[in-house]
Amino acid sequence: MPREHGFTLVEMLVAMAVSSIVVASLYASYDMVNKQYTKIRDVAELHQSGRGIMRMIERDIRMAGFAYRDDKGKIIYGKITQPLTIKDSGNKCCDEITVIYDHHEDRSKNTTRRQIRYSVKSYKGSKGTRGRLFKTVSYLAPRASTPAETVMADYIED
Repeated sequence: MPREHGFTLVEMLVAMAVSSIVVASLYASYDMVNKQYTKIRDVAELHQSGRGIMRMIERDIRMAGFAYRDDKGKIIYGKITQPLTIKDSGNKCCDEITVIYDHHEDRSKNTTRRQIRYSVKSYKGSKGTRGRLFKTVSYLAPRASTPAETVMADYIED
């Protein structure tokens, strides 16, 4: 009777141990690549939102000092004496930019004088102390009002 040859139990155990090491190393490399991808994606998203915020601030700074004139060329709310104010705190907290300009809406024919303040303030949260960028839009004319601050960005360096 012919004798059939197969794998011994020891050979099967060694093969399973080697294959499990290979599978574990494949999973570890996949996990490492996935974590790097997530970090890079998060950094790219952070940069994109930072560029958006910089565009908003840039638009407001470019408008600094704009005084709207009526059909006769007369400035409606008077001259703006300090259109742009920058407070630099040095290495301490907290910096601030204030911009004043007139905003005119063609549809409604309304003109308002706006004061926009961007400020970085220290914020203490569950993940420690960090800087937050706040935006406050105040209306100086025709009626003065000061709404609450809105958070624009988090984890801002002063």
